[in-house]
Amino acid sequence: MAIVLPIKTAVALQFPFGLILVVYNVLKYSKNINLVKLWPFFVGAAVAAPVGFVALNWFPEAIMKQALALLIVLSILSSRLPWTEKRARHFAKSKLAGGLFGLLSGWFFGAYTIGGPPAVIYFKAKEADPIKIKGIIAIYFLVTDMFISGLLCYSGILNKEIFFQAVGYAPPAIIGSLIGVLAFKKISAKGYLPAVDILLFIAAILLCIR
Repeated sequence: MAIVLPIKTAVALQFPFGLILVVYNVLKYSKNINLVKLWPFFVGAAVAAPVGFVALNWFPEAIMKQALALLIVLSILSSRLPWTEKRARHFAKSKLAGGLFGLLSGWFFGAYTIGGPPAVIYFKAKEADPIKIKGIIAIYFLVTDMFISGLLCYSGILNKEIFFQAVGYAPPAIIGSLIGVLAFKKISAKGYLPAVDILLFIAAILLCIR
């Protein structure tokens, strides 16, 4: 959406569908989870999220779109190249990593509400159970989404007009999510994931151009 819309509008339009999705995931996956050991990450995210939100309001839109494009590229490289993923996960196990990954994730959540990639890398390094990882991510997304939505409402970026516009986008977003789930089941990961990466790279290029 940030390709065709002002970035503030694109960020605000992720609601309410995003909140509906994370609430569902919290209810489904967040059982018997110990968040105490993850406190450095959450502290880092809490510090950086307001800073990212300030950047959204004060930095030129071109710079914000270029930063988003950089995040997309780095996220793809860290997940698709074996040696980069291995190094990222190895670093994520260190004591210093929690705060740094939290700062990075919090900043991008505050600026774009998409701090997922650093969070996923860190949580995977700290927890072996896939179900618990999903639960931790869902809780983190819920807390950050509620916090950022409050800031968006307070600043006027997420107003009544944008909210109802977002409601209109929710049905096609839900349909698109279901199509994505079905496509992932029908198509092998070997063909599906590279296609997604290519589309994301194209989006990153367009963000830098526009």
